[in-house]
Amino acid sequence: MPLVVRHALISLLIMPLVLLPATAKADDGDDIRRLMMKTFDRQDAPLKIDPVTVRDDLAVAGWTQADAGGRALLRQSNGEWSLTFCGGDALKQAAFLRDQGMSSAAADQFAAEIAAAEARTDPSMVAQFSRFDGVMPMSGQSQR
Repeated sequence: MPLVVRHALISLLIMPLVLLPATAKADDGDDIRRLMMKTFDRQDAPLKIDPVTVRDDLAVAGWTQADAGGRALLRQSNGEWSLTFCGGDALKQAAFLRDQGMSSAAADQFAAEIAAAEARTDPSMVAQFSRFDGVMPMSGQSQR
């Protein structure tokens, strides 16, 4: 196999790995869903969580429950996720993400990743995420 073809094939195999969000593990989304289900799920009002977007030590999860909905901002510390804020559209804005300690470039990229994930989500669910009025600090409930 010619060297040029071999390099092209290797590039095609590696490229998807380069495009993954920074340091997101496959099980982060599952850990976040478990935490939120443990905290908020009720038999009379099941919690639905989708999408979960992770970048470095921050995550934004869209959620709906009965007629309510919103987004949760979670932070990972020492391998554990904890709820930091609940809110609506503010949580997906680069300015808010910068306020949480992200660099400008990382916040812009993360906001774009959240928008892309929500673009693949049922539009009626995304509309519910926007219904949450304001931003509410959470008590830092964690996985334990």
